[in-house]
Amino acid sequence: MQIILKKPNKSTKKKKIVGRGTSSGMGSTCGRGDNGQKSRSGYSKRFGFEGGQMPLVRRLPKKGFTSRKNVNEMIINLDYLEKAFNDGEKVNLNYFKTKYSKNIESIKILSVGKITKKLVIESENIKFSKNALEMLKKSGCIIEEKKEVTKKEEK
Repeated sequence: MQIILKKPNKSTKKKKIVGRGTSSGMGSTCGRGDNGQKSRSGYSKRFGFEGGQMPLVRRLPKKGFTSRKNVNEMIINLDYLEKAFNDGEKVNLNYFKTKYSKNIESIKILSVGKITKKLVIESENIKFSKNALEMLKKSGCIIEEKKEVTKKEEK
């Protein structure tokens, strides 16, 4: 028994042959309609162009604001510190740079979760929310403030 494969009806379209006389159905205007900019060769409009009318994108008001400040700031919760560090361990920026990304410039610690461990936190480039700072002090964490030495102090 021989099976003959056949394409389903209307599965392929005939190519549009343009500009071959009026009786072809695609003569004279070649399917572009009558006159106007769109019927000319070489026409292309830019995205959002509305024929000289003020475009919708420019008519609508601007909304919102995104600050570029502190783009490379990492946000950490207290419960993360509880899981990631042992009692007496040092928490500093270098730990997070090696573990996550070299591009981190600063860290902000938020008061989400609880902390029971006594950690040593080097506060250079580390910020705290008010509640997080209180909770860290209550749990007995030591916050080392690194003081930048100026040229006058060296002499």
